[in-house]
Amino acid sequence: MGIEYDKPRLAGIISDAITNHFLEMIPKSPNAEEVRRILEEAIEVVVRTTAVLHDDFESRPAELLREGRKHSKANADRYLKLIMSPGSKAWGGPG
Repeated sequence: MGIEYDKPRLAGIISDAITNHFLEMIPKSPNAEEVRRILEEAIEVVVRTTAVLHDDFESRPAELLREGRKHSKANADRYLKLIMSPGSKAWGGPG
């Protein structure tokens, strides 16, 4: 490709934008199952979208997607606990 750019920073920007998009889909009074489905889909979209930023994506896409899924596996649980905790959006808290 032509120009140099900060790939980790771009991956973070993409990840934040996708995550925010999906978080807006969480209903005002969600249950854990709804939140988990939304979070898991958000994480999958982030993994797929940011995987293409790897220099060797074209030569090993399946491996990079598998690695991305493996590294992000705990994120759904962490985010679920955060969102469903008292004081969060799920309980009508600030935000």
